[in-house]
Amino acid sequence: MPYEPKFREAHIQLESGVTLVAEVSTIQEVRDLISYLSDNQMVKRDKQNKQPVDREPQFEDLPEGRVELKADIPSGSLSSKKILAFKDGVPQLLKTTHFGSVTDAVVVLLYAVEFGLRKSKIPYDEFKSLYEGQSLKTGSSLSLLVNNLKNDGYIDKKVYDAERQLTLTAKGATKGADVLQTIAGKSI
Repeated sequence: MPYEPKFREAHIQLESGVTLVAEVSTIQEVRDLISYLSDNQMVKRDKQNKQPVDREPQFEDLPEGRVELKADIPSGSLSSKKILAFKDGVPQLLKTTHFGSVTDAVVVLLYAVEFGLRKSKIPYDEFKSLYEGQSLKTGSSLSLLVNNLKNDGYIDKKVYDAERQLTLTAKGATKGADVLQTIAGKSI
C-alpha cells in the first residue's frame, strides 16, 4: 500500500488577498478543494513554474508540529499541556510527572528525535546525554532501560546490536503516539 500523508488543513491565498483555511485529511480532498475553487473562479490554475516564495515557517515545519501531526494530537497541545518542547534542536520533556513510567518517557523522547528532528537513528552516547538532561527519576541505568525496551520490542534490537544506535520499531512508534495521545487528552 503506497504511503499517503496526513493533512489537517489547507491554507490558500485567494486573489483578493484573503487566506482561506479548509479542513482536509487526504490528498484527494486537497485536489477536490483546488478544483472547486478553480471552478468557482476563486483561484486561477497557473501551470507555469514559479519560484518558491519566502514564507514564515508553518507549524508543521517545526519539530513540535511534526510530532503532533504524526501522533495525531491537537496542534499546540505539546506546549499547552507542557509535555514536550524543542530548544535549539534538542527535545525536552517539560513535566516528567505526566509520564506513567520512565519507559513511557524514554519512548516519547525517542519519538521526538525520530519524528520531530527527523533522525531515523541516534547513537547511544548522544541519546544518553539527552536522557541525562531530562531529570527523570529512576533507579535503573539507561543501559538497563534500553535493554528492557529492546526485549519489549520498542527499540530495534538488530540496529542497536550492530550499530549501537537507537531507533524505534513500529511497536515503539505506536507506543510513543499512544502515550502522547493519552497525555494530550488529559485535563491538566
